[in-house]
This record gives sequence, C-alpha cells and structure tokens, in this order.
Amino acid sequence: GRLQEYRNDAITLLAIDFPNWTTSSLLKVLASSRNLYAVAWKFCADAWGEVIAQKPLREPLRPLRAPRSKNHARREQVSSKVIKEERKFVAALRHTIFEALDREKAHATYVAECEKNGLVLECECCFNECIAEDMIQCA
Repeated sequence: GRLQEYRNDAITLLAIDFPNWTTSSLLKVLASSRNLYAVAWKFCADAWGEVIAQKPLREPLRPLRAPRSKNHARREQVSSKVIKEERKFVAALRHTIFEALDREKAHATYVAECEKNGLVLECECCFNECIAEDMIQCA
C-alpha cells in the first residue's frame, strides 16, 4: 500500500542522491531511520561529509565499486505525496548545509590570507594566534 510506495520512492531518491553506496545499505539506513526519507537523507549527507573529510564510512553504508549513474528523470516518477513534501524540506536542508560549507570555506580562506599578511593576534589567555574577528577581549 502507501507505506510500500513511500519506501520505494524514498529508496529511489536516496539512490539518486547517494550513488556511491549500495542499495542494500541505503535500505538499512532507511529502516534504521524509521522509514523516514528526510531522516535517512540527513544521515547519508552527514556520512558523505565525513567521507569527504577522509573519515571512515559510517555503518551500515557500503560503497559500490563504481557509482551508479544519476538518473534524475526518476525523481519525477515519485508518486508518494508525503515524499514530495519531504523533498521540499530536504531541498531547503541541502541549501542550508551548502550555505554553511561555503561560509566555512570563505572563513578559512580569510584566515589564511590574514596569516599570510601578518594580521593575526596572539591571544593573551591561550597564546593561540587568531584573527581579530575571532577574538573576545576580557575586561
């Protein structure tokens, strides 16, 4: 019925968004996420961030030998109304995550530029070097 349709649509979308992991491991993530697509997507997105940071792959995820092709046309075949609403939430979450990553990269670039130009200060408490924007002064 509806639950099976929802699960099928959720797995379809997870397989498109995370083409490097086996379908069976994505099914396990979905099951451990109480069969909630958005929760499973967030788990996978966090795991992908860890992989990029060269940390070990989270259980129960397993890598494919070669990534599956991203068949984006399959996204439009999703029929579950609930999944369609959750996709909107996931799109907003994805935007927020990427926006935060962009801010972190920009900050790291700025700090590196300040270090290069000798614009860092030494903290009087911990003696770390930091940029003025990251320092809090005591009274």
